[in-house]
Amino acid sequence: MTRKTKILGISAGCLGLGGLAAAAVIGIGIFVFFFVFGTPYSNTPRDRAKLRAIRDPYASVPAAIEAQKKASGRYPKDVADFDASLPGGADAVRLLSNSKLHYSSGEPTAYTIYMKLNWDGGLSYSSNGQRWVYGANDDPEWPID
Repeated sequence: MTRKTKILGISAGCLGLGGLAAAAVIGIGIFVFFFVFGTPYSNTPRDRAKLRAIRDPYASVPAAIEAQKKASGRYPKDVADFDASLPGGADAVRLLSNSKLHYSSGEPTAYTIYMKLNWDGGLSYSSNGQRWVYGANDDPEWPID
């Protein structure tokens, strides 16, 4: 082996290790980005199924909120206004108080439930739409069911 061949072999080996290290850094960077900012979702059957799995533990909350409205004639202003003795009330209070789920009612005739999932999107349920949807930034919302 000539001296030139040896130098080229060493250079190629170093470039291979450097490329491998760069790929590892990029891969770790992508992992950290999604870990910190959340997974992006798209309107595909696979992602809709993932979103339904995230929503399922909270699927009973809208019915409990409707029971609250039926009993009092209006939606609760906030979680403190819930009557835990009504059907589903105790579970709704527990889920809304101890989770990523946020309840808001700016008026007695409407409410929204929202769960932030990533840096610009989340799941929501509105009494006006009466279905769970995913929305992100300025993209149009789409139903998960």
